[in-house]
Order: sequence, then structure tokens, then C-alpha cells
Amino acid sequence: MHSLRQNGGMIRRSISRLNANPRGRDTVIAVFWLIAGLALLQLGAYPLWPPLAVFHTSGTAFLLILLALAAVTTQRSQRPFLALALGMPLILADVLFGGTLGAILILTDLLYCAVKYGSARGVRILLWLIFGFIVTMFGTVLIWFRTEAVAYVVVVQWTLFLLVATLWGWNVRSERLRISAALAEQHAQSTQQMRQRIAHDLHDLVANQIAVSGLHVEAAKLQLAAAAESLPSGVPALSESLDQAALGAAQADAQLRRLIQVLKAVDDLNEQPEVPTEQLINETLGELDRQLPGARQLRWADEGKPGLYALLTRLPAANTRVALRVIQELIANAVKHGSGDIELSAQKNRVSVKNAYSPGTSHTRGSGIGINGADMLLEGTGMSLESRASEAENWLAELTLETERS
Repeated sequence: MHSLRQNGGMIRRSISRLNANPRGRDTVIAVFWLIAGLALLQLGAYPLWPPLAVFHTSGTAFLLILLALAAVTTQRSQRPFLALALGMPLILADVLFGGTLGAILILTDLLYCAVKYGSARGVRILLWLIFGFIVTMFGTVLIWFRTEAVAYVVVVQWTLFLLVATLWGWNVRSERLRISAALAEQHAQSTQQMRQRIAHDLHDLVANQIAVSGLHVEAAKLQLAAAAESLPSGVPALSESLDQAALGAAQADAQLRRLIQVLKAVDDLNEQPEVPTEQLINETLGELDRQLPGARQLRWADEGKPGLYALLTRLPAANTRVALRVIQELIANAVKHGSGDIELSAQKNRVSVKNAYSPGTSHTRGSGIGINGADMLLEGTGMSLESRASEAENWLAELTLETERS
């Protein structure tokens, strides 16, 4: 009994390691298809469609094609479209020799993997190609082979092969996406609750204690000043230490409260009403000009507002909200610390905000999270922010957007 449990544990560990290694899993499946194909050849399950055979073979050609298809299958989940593209000429060659069941089974597996693992854009193209191929087959039979019953049988068989593999892959893909979306929603809710607890604890515990410490330091300074005449000559050094302690407490309090504001900003983004993404982008872009005070203007460069709109619409909805919030903060920061007009440009996957740098200028208070806070908002989104001096007298902030792969 102990030996059986030990062997069962080894098998489970081996399966777990195999599941975690796509390359090894694909190799195992390729070997399985090769063995199955060889068995079918030994049983004489060929050719499937003698009327389609342009060339004739005793079986050697089928064996070579099967070996090549098995090699292609080793890339079935890592490079699904490449594997399918390499497999199709081999399938065509197999059909020209009359066709084998092993090759057809491998074709269904390659189609299944392409739909399951491929990108959204690639899957859409593949579905249209399959639809066009099926229509072409039926059209060809109806025009040139309408009186041959075997042609209808072949077309129906191939249609079933393609549809079963495609629908199977589509069903598994849809289920994976549904589970991923549910897990992402659950993770987002858990993360939001954690941020709220962190913000609450930082505000009620840490920030208040830092503020109290600063008050005690100020009180100590007042007491020291009142008793300065009766104390030894070390008072200036002690007073300087208290000044440094007060400054450190003030800076820590300011940074901590900024962190709390960033956490609250993330929660505000999550709690915004669910409006269509296009509507949200239009409303926010329309409000950007109103962020500038007085005669200062927002000037659009490169691809301008249409280019920025196109970039934002390609982002996932959650990232679009974050990107819009960061762009608003960049403009507010430029207004606060700069002078003159502000240039906003959108090109490729990058949004830039540039203005003349004016140290000490502060026209408006802004949102309070600053560049560092905006950078924190971008964590985990695939987007990045870089802020630096540009052309000696200008300040430049660049937001790089990671657009959705489709």
C-alpha cells in the first residue's frame, strides 16, 4: 500500500511538472500523435480519399509526412499559428497522395491549438480563412463536380473536421477567458480592499503619530528657547538637531499623506461609474483645455487629439482610466511648475507633455499626487512614465502606453 501511494505521488509530481512545461507537454503529445499515426498506417487505414489521389505511394510518403507533422506538433502551443502554417502544406501533400487519418487528426489538433492559444486578431483572421475555405469547397463542388456524389461526401467530411476542431478550441478559449476575467475581478476587489485598509491604517496610525511627533519636537524647541539662558553652551547644537527632527517629521508626514492620496486615487478610479470607454475619453479630452488658467493654452502636436483618442481606445478599459488620470496629472503638474503654453503630443504608443520650466512658479495647487504618485498609479498596468528636463529650458514628461495585443 505504501508503495502504491509513493508511486501515485511520483506520477502526480511528474504530471504537475509536465503541465508547467509547455514544450515538454507538446513533445509528449507529438509522440502520441506519431504513435497513433503509425498504428493507423500499420492497420492500412489509407488512403482515405482515393479519388483525390494525384500521386501514388506504397506508404513511404505517408510515413515521411507523418514524421514531419509530428515535428511541427512540438510547437503546437508555443507558436500555434506557425505550427498551423507549416502543417498545412504537409496536409495538402498528404491529401494529394489520398489522405491518411493520422494526418487529419494532427490537423484538428493544430487548428484547436491555434484557436485556443492564438492572439485575438490572429484567431479572427483564421476564422475568416476557414469560412472562406468551406465556402470555396462547396462552390467548387457545385460548379464543377455537381454530379459526383463522392465530392459532396469529401466536402462534408472536411467541413466537419474544420468545424469540430475550431469550435472545440473556441469553447476552451472562451472558458479560459471567462475564468481569467473572474479571477482578475476577484483579485481587483481583494486589492482594493487591501488598499483601503492600508490607507486607513496609514492615516489613522502612522500619519497621526508622525504629526504628533512633529508637535512634540516643536514643543521641545519652544521650551529650549525659553530656558536658553540657564542652559550650557550646547544649546545651538541641540536646537539644530531639533530643527532637523522637525524637518524630517514634516517631510515624512507630507510623503505619507501623498501616498494615502495615491491609494485613494486608485480607489476613485475603480469606483467611477461604468460609462462607455469612448464617452469617457471624449469627456476627459474635452476637459483638458479647461485645466489651464488665464491665457495659457494647450497646443496639440504630432497626431494631435485624434491620435491620442486612437491610442486610448486600443487600451484595456481599466488602463484607459489610469492613462487619462495620469495625463490630467501631467498637465496639472505642468501648470503648477511651468510657464507659457503646454504642448501635448501623441505618436505611436507615446504621449508627451512639454512646457517651459519655471522654478518656483505655482499657479494652481493641482491634484496632490504629483509625478511620483502618477508613476505609482501605473504600476502593474504595463505603462511607464518618464519625466526629465528637455532642451535646457523645457520640462518633458512621456507616458508610454502598452496597447492591447489583438
